[in-house]
Formats: sequence, structure tokens, C-alpha cells
Amino acid sequence: MLGLADTLRARSGARHVVSRGELVVWVVAVLFASRLFRIETEPLTGLLDGLVTLLAQNSVFHYIGWYAVFSLLRESALADRAHPWEVACALGMCVVNVLQAKSTVWVSATAVGYYLWVMHPGNARVRAAATVLFALAVNGLWAPLFFRTFSYPILLADAVMVGGALSLLQDGTSWLGTNIIGTRSGHRVLIYGPCSSFHNISLGLLCWVSLTMLARPRWVKDDLPVASMVVMTVTLLNTGRLCLIALGPDAASYNYWHGGPGEELLAWAMTGCVLAISLWGALRASTAP
Repeated sequence: MLGLADTLRARSGARHVVSRGELVVWVVAVLFASRLFRIETEPLTGLLDGLVTLLAQNSVFHYIGWYAVFSLLRESALADRAHPWEVACALGMCVVNVLQAKSTVWVSATAVGYYLWVMHPGNARVRAAATVLFALAVNGLWAPLFFRTFSYPILLADAVMVGGALSLLQDGTSWLGTNIIGTRSGHRVLIYGPCSSFHNISLGLLCWVSLTMLARPRWVKDDLPVASMVVMTVTLLNTGRLCLIALGPDAASYNYWHGGPGEELLAWAMTGCVLAISLWGALRASTAP
């Protein structure tokens, strides 16, 4: 009877031990909730308005990324027991993300990704989840920081692409710095921060990383050309939109392609193209002999 009692107590205690997999999933869930439920727009007017705002403030590629992280962690079979220091760090990270600014989410995602990458070198799915966390953090924090530091040369590259394309369509088109100068109407277009292709490139690569890691948690040699296709597609679409803005000197054309239906149309086209290329690349490489 004593042996049976000891066995039952041992089993009961084992059920209350937190595994590393459970701990990481809970931390990632807190990070996702902290990001999802942090309203960054004007005050809400109702429940439906709040729901729409919550869902619309993040790109669909972010939801794909978070889904990839949860799915990969669920399939990783991290059953080993979490150490007390890991539990303490996880609790501290959860508290900080509930109280602090939005950038803390991405710093924490980077830290969790680094922890997963270092602590589980032999688990491909865990490392794939870490890779997606890195991609989320890059798009959410590190890429914008990089852009703010090197914004002028990046915007200058955008201006060169737009000016070069317009010079093929309009004789005498020139550019000075980030100003595009058209000769047909004499108007100018200034390319500034939100107009750059850089932001959409990091978002497109997030989609590519997420879908690739979901299809197979390992990189292959054919992945780099697919990433290049994503970058080129996003850049060409954004350059085309800027060219259309520069070609139309009237306010109606400008408003249509800048903040209007034209910009929304191109955003949907960009989303569809990036999804199609990423899915094609991931499934093509995963089914290759």
C-alpha cells in the first residue's frame, strides 16, 4: 500500500510540473495578446468598432506568423521539465508585456526566439518557431529602427527607381535627392518615409518565412530565389504606385493612389502576390525529390 501511495503522489506531482513547451506557449500567447489587444488608434465607440479595430491594426501576415509559431511549438514535443529560473523569467516577461509599451513585445519575442534557438539546437521545429519569432520582431521593431537610422539612402534608392522608370515614360523627367521632377506639368513628388518599399519588404519576408517554416522546418537552397522574388515583387508594385502618383499632376489622381482606393487595391494585389509566391516556393521545395 505504501508503494502504491508513493506512485500516486509521484504521478499527481508530475501532472503539475510545467514543461518547457507549455511554458513557452503561454509566454508566446501573452505576447500575442499584448500585441493584439493594444489599441493604437483613436478611442473606440462600440463593441463592433473595437473588434474591427483590433483585427485591422495588424497585417494578415502577422496573424500567419503567430499561427506558425503556435503550430510549430505544438508539434515540437518539448516535454522536458522547465527549470525554476525559466519559470521566473517567463513570469517576469509576461508582467512586463502587460504593463509596458508596444516595443517590449518585439524585444521579448527576440529574447524568446534566442532562448529557443540556443536551448534546443537539435529540434528543427523549435528552431523554426524561433525563426518566425525573429521575423515578427524584425518587422515590428528592428527593421523600423534600421530604417530610421538609414532612411535617407533607402529613400534615395526608391527615388532612383521611380525616377528611372518615369524617365522611360516621360522625356525630361529627373530627380534630385528624393524629389521627382516631371516636365509635363512641372509638378514635383517628394518620396518620404511611409512611401518606401522597405516597410513592405520586411512584411513580405515575414509571410515568406512563416509559410516556409510551416511547410518544412528547414531551409533549402531553393529558398533564396523565392525570397528574392518576394522582394522584387513588393518593390516593383510599390515603385509602380509611386510612378502613378508622379504621373498624375491633379489632386484627384494623387488622392486616389495615395491613401485612396488605388493604394488599397495595390495593397491587396501585393498581399495576394506575396502569398502566392511564398506558398509556391514552400510547397515546391517541400515536394521536391
